[in-house]
Amino acid sequence: MAESSTHTVTADNVSAPSSGGVRGLVRRALHDPRSLAYRRTLAVILVAILTSVIALVLETVHPLHEDYLSAFVTIDYALLVLFTVEYASNIWVASNRRAYLFSIWGVIDFLSIAPSFLALLDVSGTGGTLIPGVNIGFLRELRILRVLRMLKLMKLASERAAESSANAKDKNTFWLDIQIYLICLFTVLVISATVVYHIEPYPVDAPSLSEALKLLADDAEPVTEAWASNPMIEFYKARADQGWPLPTYTFDNVPMTIWWAFVTLTTTGYGDMYPVTGFGRFAGALTMFAGLALFSLLTSVVGRTLMRSLFGRQGDGDPQAAERRAKLRALLDSLQLLGPRVMMGGVGADRVLDDDQPTDLTASFSAQSLAGFGEAARVIVRETVEATGGRQIDTAKAVATDSVLTQVLRHAFVDERTQVFAWVRRVLTVLIFTSIGIVILNSVSEIHNTLGPTFEMFEVAMVVLFSFEYLSYLYLATNKRAYVLGFWGLVDLFAILPTYITLVFAISSSFGIEVDLSHGIAFKIIRILRVLRMLRVLKLMKSAVSSAQATMSGKQSTFWMDLQIYFIALLTVLTMSSTLIYTLEVDQAGTQFINIPVAMWWAVVTITTTGYGDMFPVTLAGRVVAMFTMIAGLALFGILTSVVGRALMSSLFGSSGEDTDGDGDLDSDEPIDDAIRTVDYLTAQNSPSVVGGTGGQ
Repeated sequence: MAESSTHTVTADNVSAPSSGGVRGLVRRALHDPRSLAYRRTLAVILVAILTSVIALVLETVHPLHEDYLSAFVTIDYALLVLFTVEYASNIWVASNRRAYLFSIWGVIDFLSIAPSFLALLDVSGTGGTLIPGVNIGFLRELRILRVLRMLKLMKLASERAAESSANAKDKNTFWLDIQIYLICLFTVLVISATVVYHIEPYPVDAPSLSEALKLLADDAEPVTEAWASNPMIEFYKARADQGWPLPTYTFDNVPMTIWWAFVTLTTTGYGDMYPVTGFGRFAGALTMFAGLALFSLLTSVVGRTLMRSLFGRQGDGDPQAAERRAKLRALLDSLQLLGPRVMMGGVGADRVLDDDQPTDLTASFSAQSLAGFGEAARVIVRETVEATGGRQIDTAKAVATDSVLTQVLRHAFVDERTQVFAWVRRVLTVLIFTSIGIVILNSVSEIHNTLGPTFEMFEVAMVVLFSFEYLSYLYLATNKRAYVLGFWGLVDLFAILPTYITLVFAISSSFGIEVDLSHGIAFKIIRILRVLRMLRVLKLMKSAVSSAQATMSGKQSTFWMDLQIYFIALLTVLTMSSTLIYTLEVDQAGTQFINIPVAMWWAVVTITTTGYGDMFPVTLAGRVVAMFTMIAGLALFGILTSVVGRALMSSLFGSSGEDTDGDGDLDSDEPIDDAIRTVDYLTAQNSPSVVGGTGGQ
């Protein structure tokens, strides 16, 4: 594999070429891993980062904060000087300073020092006023951003990843991969714990939560201490008054919160600690998904090591090369069964590798040989989409006699090669997300009472656009009945039908037919129709299908395509499950499912298999929805593990579906496996003409 294929693009890439003098020495110290100066600089930076993290964690512990405040301040100033010098040095040696300043690493380096500089404006240390009439006490809250220094460790992780990829075919990379995992784990652990602690800090002077609530419940002796009016205490008391569960322990300090973060990242979910505020739950949800990603990474690292121990390293005579030759023989045998039409320019028995042939498989079977299989795969995917959607729109059938309207609609909704199609896809995506957001926010009573009419206006406008899309597809469909009754046709129909039925109720009132929408059967119908609006999220799956086609075509990296499919599937399960559980549980006495955003917290906890136990359905229908959500969560985890594992394994066995060498050689078993599966499919269907694409029709 070419060296360029393993080089990770980081902020280091914008440094100036090697030169002498002080600037050259600084450049080598910052960006040349082969130099002694770099290793020493890296050691100093790592010690500084760890010292900063330890100080950040310990200063939240009382009474350490009060007893050693001056020491914490001194350490912060010293680290500020060090990180500032590093940031300025990176700017100095960069050949393209603008590129570095706006790169991910440049932004991280800036954020690691900016909060401390802003905090210097608060000279009194108590939130006083430096400029008359301007209160800058809020700047102290920005000190939480110092935890972003942890992200500087990710630069080390990226360098380790590049080294792991470069050495993947030459030596065991297990320890490099474990370093990457541990760096990511430590970074996420500290950042999530620090953020949640600052969102839901428990007052220092307050007794334990159970004791505090007991004192507040005693009306005979009113509590006059300052902690009684703390927002978190009031929030916990409100939950207690509703009869909702309360955590056993609270976020008293960052070390205590690290325990919660670790339990959450490992999806253990003891339920002794969990966030209760909206922002706290949002941070908790991100922590859960980060935990799934980390677990997928660990699984892939272990699997990669196991695969290497089973099959050995790549080489001309190792078991893996022999296995590839066996796969190639099976592939060519299948091709002979299909006939000469699919032999792709003469690939036949003469290309079969002998067992004694010394050359590696990659030297004898080029990526060009699989071009026909890529086309066959695209045909299969396209036919699958048409079968599920019943949409028989073929851009190849466009003729000059088409009307102007047909040509415009075809360019806007069918022909993926046009700029108009790309812009229409973007607009529809924005409309889908906006529509979903409106349904979610409209379930919050306070927001509904204030913005309900505005939301309805937006809903009508979006339905008009979705209706135009539906009618356009119907107009272009050669088999209109198949489209209307097909999967995507039904999705498009249900995306607009609820609003039209709601309008029928409104119009009937104008004719003297009064319909009470506040309760009864009409109220239940309206509620169900609002749930059906969430089916619009399925329209995003059309983008996933396009991503699948691009993935199978082998013309671009599959990682981001796979990740896009995962996020679309995740959003679909998350929105549908939370909306359904809210609809089914909202009428129960003492329910916590008071709106969709709260229900989404339950959905995240369930999908990630964390299971705090703070929220759960009580109705039979709600439990059925919960069971499907659990199964969907396991499926989503399988998808995520596959995505991460596929990306990691590609560094060991070569690029997935790409010629990363630039030499036309095939570096992976995966295209061969895909080709074999494609041939098996065509053989089973007994339709070899499919391989020929449209040309065989």
